[in-house]
Amino acid sequence: MVWMRCRWLSIVERYFGARAAARAIVATGFDDGCIRPDSLRLITLRSNDQFNTTVYGYDDRFRGIRGTRDICLMNPADMDVFGLADADTVSRVSGAQDGVERIVRGLRVVPYAIPRGCVAGYYPELNALVPLWHHAEGSKVPASKSVPVLVVKASQETSGQTSGA
Repeated sequence: MVWMRCRWLSIVERYFGARAAARAIVATGFDDGCIRPDSLRLITLRSNDQFNTTVYGYDDRFRGIRGTRDICLMNPADMDVFGLADADTVSRVSGAQDGVERIVRGLRVVPYAIPRGCVAGYYPELNALVPLWHHAEGSKVPASKSVPVLVVKASQETSGQTSGA
């Protein structure tokens, strides 16, 4: 039998040393000038039956979603502001005003306890909304968090409106 001596890990104490402080994470963001005022911030999620981009099923027991990944999780207060109800069909349009149209259609609205001003959905289905220039500075990995998006009701999209729902 082998015994190991227990010791406190630096992560438990939230101390990562002086060298770690020099490697602080730097996120690239969107300039205020390229974000529409009616934008929400995108949160991309993985389901419990997903490993990286490999999806093994269409049920997410963590969030109570069954049979689909084409969803739009929203705070109920934001749903009221945008005139949306549970199970409405919406599209998400990139809110980055850089001249490139990025849109994902046919998403079902689901009320969920997320922060106001945010909207969530599954990765990789929403990759189309992430501008190629929005990436980590060093690694160039796409930064799929906090991307500005608009939520457009399906009936408004067909009538040509492009503002938020």
